[in-house]
Amino acid sequence: MLFLKELKNKLLYKKLLNNYFLLAFGIVLILLSLKHYLVILVTIVYLIYIYQKSKELFYVIVGLALIIILIYFLKLKITLRDHHYLEGQIINIKKGDTSQTLTVKKSWFKIMVYTDLKTEYSVLDYVKFQGEEVIIDGVRIPYDFDYKEYLKHQGISKVVSATSIIKVKKRFSYLYLRELIAIYVDKFFSEPGNMIIKGLVIGDSKSFTLDFASDLRINGTSHLFAISGAHVNIITYFLIKVFARSKHQDKIVSSLLIIYLFLTNFLPSVLRAVIMYLLHILNKKYQLHFKTLDLLAIAFILMVIINPFYFFNLSFQLSFIVTTIIVLLTSLIKDKSVLIQTVIISTAAVIVTLPIIANINSEVNLLSPLVNVVFIFLVLEILLPLSFIILVLPFLSKFYNLLVQGFIFLNNFFASQIKISVPLPYFQIYYSLIYYSFFIVFFSLYKLKSRKIVLSFFLVLFSFFILFRSYTTNLKVTFLDLYNGESILIQKGASKVLIDTGAGQGKKVSSFLRKSGIYHLDYLIITHDHFDHYGEAKDICDEVKVKKVITSSISKLSFQRQIKISSPYTIKLGKDELILYPPEKQYLDENNNSIITFLKSELNFLFLGDLVMTGEERLNGFKEKIDVLKVGHHGSQTATSPNLLSILKPKYAIIQTGRVKSFGFPDQELINRLNNYQIKTYRTDLHYTIVYQNKKFTYLNQ
Repeated sequence: MLFLKELKNKLLYKKLLNNYFLLAFGIVLILLSLKHYLVILVTIVYLIYIYQKSKELFYVIVGLALIIILIYFLKLKITLRDHHYLEGQIINIKKGDTSQTLTVKKSWFKIMVYTDLKTEYSVLDYVKFQGEEVIIDGVRIPYDFDYKEYLKHQGISKVVSATSIIKVKKRFSYLYLRELIAIYVDKFFSEPGNMIIKGLVIGDSKSFTLDFASDLRINGTSHLFAISGAHVNIITYFLIKVFARSKHQDKIVSSLLIIYLFLTNFLPSVLRAVIMYLLHILNKKYQLHFKTLDLLAIAFILMVIINPFYFFNLSFQLSFIVTTIIVLLTSLIKDKSVLIQTVIISTAAVIVTLPIIANINSEVNLLSPLVNVVFIFLVLEILLPLSFIILVLPFLSKFYNLLVQGFIFLNNFFASQIKISVPLPYFQIYYSLIYYSFFIVFFSLYKLKSRKIVLSFFLVLFSFFILFRSYTTNLKVTFLDLYNGESILIQKGASKVLIDTGAGQGKKVSSFLRKSGIYHLDYLIITHDHFDHYGEAKDICDEVKVKKVITSSISKLSFQRQIKISSPYTIKLGKDELILYPPEKQYLDENNNSIITFLKSELNFLFLGDLVMTGEERLNGFKEKIDVLKVGHHGSQTATSPNLLSILKPKYAIIQTGRVKSFGFPDQELINRLNNYQIKTYRTDLHYTIVYQNKKFTYLNQ
């Protein structure tokens, strides 16, 4: 190409040579600044450094970043533009226990369609449907997965719960070959071999069993079944060997890799590896003198220009981070044995990706680098090549199945027996900045003998971060916004008390506790025997250490380390007190058997559980001043009477409504009651999770 030959003589080309990584890093910081304002300061410092180093480099960074941001917002505008399409071609199917989710594409738009399992659909079916649009909320519980953001960056324009779907006909698509292979594999190969073949060959992990996927996650080996660059490199190696004598080797291999891109539905890690191979060919042919790190940075820039949504894709992030580590370390450890190289790279990958992995799994397996040595060999050297061979030699499927069964057993054995799991809290952006800043400083001091002291100091600080993340000097009360039920976390100093657990959908409370750095509870209080108040209790007891579980003496529930109370019970929280009032008699309405909890602190809180009007006699004679009232029974019409409000005179009311539409919580009559008494009211249906701390209320939906 004449253009590439002339490019080498350009001044800008010479200025950028071996600086593309700095270019890519600057773009990363600018894009992060759009979402995390704390990064802006770091970005400004970095851009000043770049400007002093090279004005040309500075202008290219800013220019490319502006182009990417412009493309991002244009793409976002197109994705979120209102449209009336209720038809399209199915491009993906995800089946659950009771329903299935279809991803339907029409023109520029993708629509997610929820439907039942009665009808069998296949990819490429063209369908027309009717239904109700589903409104997807943002994060309702701190540190929870942001499904709304995820859908946005997947290009999903709307979500529909279908009432009827009509299959029209199949239409040709680039996914046709992928679908043919999936059908072929399911027809000629039995379980569990078929799920491994589809996972390793076309990147289809939908058929992975929950246990298998969980074991991969614990072992830290999920990346081996995500068709990473390593898979593509092995495929490329074999293709190069096969076409070694051809004059057109590069063109043939490049063409086959592009076909494989379509086969894998343009997985980010595969696209990255293919772009890097094509750049490598151009680099070698036209002697452009790009280093591998340059090629990686150029691939990154090209991908985020093509589709800025890639930047928010987890596979994309991990692919580039891990590949960068491999590139940086390869020259330093090239004299080591393959085994030692694998251990070093795996260890470095775990350390560098720790904040991301912690935010996904809430833990890290310290033995993951060693486990990876075994599994990299088993998957990349044995299972991957065999999976391609077995596609054309299906009569060997029984032998292949035996190998797969042995692998699944080994995967489970390592996950259950050979692990040292360390729990980790959620890394908010400022923690991640501190974490990565340390490594930059650490490697900048490579000439100093005191580096070990710096490392030791960091490890001590990091340990404090893990152990004391949940420590609060002042009172903190968190009212979680659950789909069904209630859960309230009370923290003061090192003391932690949880009142109720909700019904347990998605184990939201367990996840919140782990990501908050809470690995033990002093008390778990179950107010009464309704499932929406104790449904997640067993999971919480399994996930975190619970010292004592408190129920009323009339409760039929049973737990380890259980205390059944029949009279007022006091829990000390430093200078504060938590006083529990169990029912003195058994009521016919289980709601009235709730333990009433009084928190005496800087503000006085009264938690009514599910208490309704017919049980409010229990508060006769209660003379404590109440500042904050957690109203009874999710804000139902039959709870929190005018008489009770006139006696307690709270300044604030909290209603944990849940989001089960059929219940109709909160009742408008109750809201009117609270307004009549001029009580400032916070509701989880409107405000999401509500937090009291530092003498003020905050909430997620602000």
